[in-house]
Amino acid sequence: MDIVSRFGLVGVSPALIRIAKQLIRYAKTNLNVMLAGETGTGKKIAANIIHALSQRNRKQMITVDIVNISRELFQSELFGHVKGAFTGALADKNGLFLEADGSTLFIDEIGDMSLDQQANLLLPVQEQRFRPVGGNSEKNVDVRFVCATNRDIPAMCKAERFRSDLFHRLNGVTITLPPLRDRKDDIPVIAQYWVKQFNHKHGTEITIDLDARETLKQYPWYGNVRELEQTLNRILETKPVNGAITSTDVQEAVSTQAEPLYSGGDSRSEVVPVQNMEKSKRAILIEALNAHKGNKSKVANALDITRDTVYRWIKEFGIQEYQKDDWR
Repeated sequence: MDIVSRFGLVGVSPALIRIAKQLIRYAKTNLNVMLAGETGTGKKIAANIIHALSQRNRKQMITVDIVNISRELFQSELFGHVKGAFTGALADKNGLFLEADGSTLFIDEIGDMSLDQQANLLLPVQEQRFRPVGGNSEKNVDVRFVCATNRDIPAMCKAERFRSDLFHRLNGVTITLPPLRDRKDDIPVIAQYWVKQFNHKHGTEITIDLDARETLKQYPWYGNVRELEQTLNRILETKPVNGAITSTDVQEAVSTQAEPLYSGGDSRSEVVPVQNMEKSKRAILIEALNAHKGNKSKVANALDITRDTVYRWIKEFGIQEYQKDDWR
């Protein structure tokens, strides 16, 4: 059975078939994998596929969410600690490295890791051993690393913002997930799959007409698969049990989604047409960067987007003048 039949990939883009082949090929090895791609392209799904098809699938994959681990607790979270190692360490604790022994450790958003955190990770990755915080002896583990990032890690290495020695140890192979706007043939397939899942869960019989599928393909989906699914969810929740999703439904859902960001959140403001969204994004981003003197966190809060999205848009729209060290 070929890969198209095996995984139900009929009608999808050659890019998605290529990615599926890579995931299957490298899942069977013990190589560390770097998953690269924009936010929402499905990197965590890819990590789960790699683990599920690997020989380590008897144990649960362990996830490290770098963004949600404070620098102060980084070592304790990953390597554990012994009782009394620091204030609040009331008992011994196993870290995520030990939990992932014999399994896969998925490090999400590794590009957000500080240089200090990277230094702490280097020896455990290289030697497969670590010392718990406050401990006197080292522990050995057998861990496979799968990492995800929406950053350009090689460029960060050149700029000395990411350790090259750590990158080379984690980058056994890189699999890049292209943005949804670069594989438009996948959009109707993903939409149909999402509707099918919704129907199965809720006992409905909702369909998507051909015009709606074409309209979905025209939108750029800067939030990728995640944004597409959220948009469809808004439509599905308001549809009759046997209704059909139309082009008008898609346009209304996209407009509702765009309004808070592109019209300043004022429901009385005019919604920006889809074809003008990219231009509006750039103008609003520049305005926000000026207002907050380039502070990416404040810009993200003001626009109700993630900090990673701010960095991605800066790169996409070529706003190089705002990437100054004194504005970070």
